[in-house]
Amino acid sequence: MILSGVHQALDFGSFSCGATAAQNRTPSQTQLGRQRRVSEVVITAFGFTHVLFLVALMASDAFAQSPYQFTPSGRDDAAALRAALIAYRWVQINGTDIRIDTPINLETDDGVPLHNILVEPAPGINRTTIHTAIVQDTNRPLADRSPFNYNGGYEPGSFLTAAVPAGVTSITVRDPELLVWWVTSNDVRRLRPFQVGDYICLNDTSRVPNLTVGYAKDVQDGATEVRQILAIEPSRSPGEVRLYLESRLRRPHQATVTVAHCKPLRNVVFRNLRFTSDNNSGPRIGIHMHLAFNAEISNVSSVNWRGASLILIDNGGRNNIIKDCYATGVNSPGDQPNVWGIAVEGQEGTRIINCGAERYNLGIFINYSVDTFAVNSSVKDCTYVGLSVSSDIEGNPSINSGFIGGRVLGGGLGAYVGTNCVECVVNVSLDTGVKVGPGAYNPTILGSILDAGRSGS
Repeated sequence: MILSGVHQALDFGSFSCGATAAQNRTPSQTQLGRQRRVSEVVITAFGFTHVLFLVALMASDAFAQSPYQFTPSGRDDAAALRAALIAYRWVQINGTDIRIDTPINLETDDGVPLHNILVEPAPGINRTTIHTAIVQDTNRPLADRSPFNYNGGYEPGSFLTAAVPAGVTSITVRDPELLVWWVTSNDVRRLRPFQVGDYICLNDTSRVPNLTVGYAKDVQDGATEVRQILAIEPSRSPGEVRLYLESRLRRPHQATVTVAHCKPLRNVVFRNLRFTSDNNSGPRIGIHMHLAFNAEISNVSSVNWRGASLILIDNGGRNNIIKDCYATGVNSPGDQPNVWGIAVEGQEGTRIINCGAERYNLGIFINYSVDTFAVNSSVKDCTYVGLSVSSDIEGNPSINSGFIGGRVLGGGLGAYVGTNCVECVVNVSLDTGVKVGPGAYNPTILGSILDAGRSGS
């Protein structure tokens, strides 16, 4: 997603759904009751099979049995390294330096995510420095201008036909057979139907204007929940289908909210890497991934880095770990290319452990996430805010997330709890204070304020 500006972080149809053949397929109430009972059996069976699959996966090695050693050429190795990742998945870089001047998208040419990849230095090399000359698109700065990137495989699917509260495991959506997708003004496509086993994304900041439109929308930057479909059946209302989901939703969602297809990226590991733009204009991010499941990023750092962010795990991710990473920027008065040091957006159950940032606009940023915490953070001399747990631009909040342990020295505001955030935590040592945004519910503010005269040096 596009990185929001600092001011946002601190911001204290034409087709109608007439009668169709799909509507004429509406079942009777007796049929609905029978189908509902069948669906419950299907969900139980599917859930049990899903558990068995996870047990088998955990019992085996998810990665390749032996690594492929990649020797840098001294030129842009992006294409060759991507080819090695597709072929071998576990790649060890046999050199202290490598150039990546073209974004490596972590998927095949057919759009299949590169699950189970591991990128690290070869044995005997403590750290490999990634040099990059990728530059941001100044007209529309996109996060995918990054050495390592995954965009999530999003594709418009439908929209909610009824509001749902938190805690439910099923939703109703407009039948995709009744909808189109305006790719461009000259490219209008029919939408593909949902299938059992697909992953879907509920995106609160993307909505159609009303329930009668005949099109679906792309996802946008903002609060997101990703779930797998366990069963599908017709709804009681004409032109709708009901989707049963793998687990309960954690947020309420309005009718008209976009429900998109998406493709999670599983079990990706990056470790012992350092990013540099050699003090030239840098890319948007070093490592950027949407929909990462169970990723681990460890011992990643930066030097002479003019990218906007070092690490961004973006919308739809869950159970990821960022550990022992440190983002060093180059910001100075009048020259502030570095925006976020380490950031996560739209996460569930993600952890940031023993990480830090210095000389960024914002140090460590948790945005519209659930059950996501940074533990033992170390932030120094960040211009605006050291630690921030925030809502999206429309006020969809972070829930049960925040910062436990660590310290913030120097710079601007020590920590920020954003608008509407629910049961979020700041328990750290700070040079300066904490600001709590309007509408924040039951925040926990602990820790201590250090001597206000300390410079942080």
